[in-house]
Amino acid sequence: MASMSGKPLRVAMLGPYPRDPDRIGGGVEAVTAVLAREMARRPDVELHILSGLTGLRETRVEQRRRMTLYWLPRRRFARATFHWREVLDLRRLLRKIRPDVVHAHGTGVYAGAALTAPFPAVITVHGIVYREARIAMGLKDRLGWELDALYERWVLRRARHIIAISPYVEQEFGGWTRARLYRVENPIPDAYFEIAGEGEPGRILFAGRVIPRKDPITAIRAAALLRERFPEVSLRIAGETEAEPAYARRVRALVDELGLGDAVHFLGQLDEEALLREYSACSLVLLTSVQETAPVVIEQAMAAGRPVVATAVGGVNGLLTHEVTGLLAPAGDAAAVADALARLLSSPAERARLAQEARRQALQRFKASAVVEQTLAVYREVMTLYHGE
Repeated sequence: MASMSGKPLRVAMLGPYPRDPDRIGGGVEAVTAVLAREMARRPDVELHILSGLTGLRETRVEQRRRMTLYWLPRRRFARATFHWREVLDLRRLLRKIRPDVVHAHGTGVYAGAALTAPFPAVITVHGIVYREARIAMGLKDRLGWELDALYERWVLRRARHIIAISPYVEQEFGGWTRARLYRVENPIPDAYFEIAGEGEPGRILFAGRVIPRKDPITAIRAAALLRERFPEVSLRIAGETEAEPAYARRVRALVDELGLGDAVHFLGQLDEEALLREYSACSLVLLTSVQETAPVVIEQAMAAGRPVVATAVGGVNGLLTHEVTGLLAPAGDAAAVADALARLLSSPAERARLAQEARRQALQRFKASAVVEQTLAVYREVMTLYHGE
């Protein structure tokens, strides 16, 4: 896809981006990393990535795999000032790059810069901030999230083009914005589709940060109930524990209290290679969140052909169909989660059936090359409408 001048399409992608391409810090980073990597392979795209980085005093520029990365300083008190200095930094850089289209990820600072710069812009909504604000622990965190929710509303009112990664985004924000909504789901690396076999019986992967929104406490309580029927069960928690250390200590204390030290393993944040090994080795994937938009872990599991048990919250219902591509349980209900896991542990045939259909759907929905084609089609429409053609 070339620009209107016949030159390669100059794309400025704004959002969280992994400093180390092999260590992904969360779902949004996973999406931007895969999208950028696949887009940069195209000779008809000139890709520029703009992302904030803590600890910098000035912008750094780096060339990587046919893309240009710009690391901008993260400013102090950004939330309290509605990111005005960071937005100015991003806008100055955008004016130098002069992109044909700007693609911002999230409804925070990156969207603010994209929407106030003089270029065609599209926003991908990755989370429902006002709902996540209700889960925040501690006064300071709650105040920060409330500020983010106010900014989210401003972005939704101003945006004219929004990529919705799940039907849940359209359901939540359809009445808040006049923007055109484009359904484009998250991309998953090809390596996940290449995972073979059924994994080790009883090995369950929980790939998520140890934070209240992911609710690993329910997963651990479910594991305790499950061990009464399946003594060989092990729960492997792959996610960082530093974001909310007090909560992480509470989670570890529960493991000790329930006598699960030999059954629950905290792996920390894994690099991509190690995470792929975990998917390959597990027989089930578990997600017990209390709020989700379009969790990448479910999409990765579907691509890997691993049955999923998940809580029926937010956008999870738009990814999994109960008893077709996975099993759903109520949020916070450890007994129901344990029953769903037990059902799959007891039936290799049902595991295989769910895994086969999940992978079939993943091939249709999450292949990175197809997602990039859909994204470029959105860019084309956004540019055409912007220029009035």
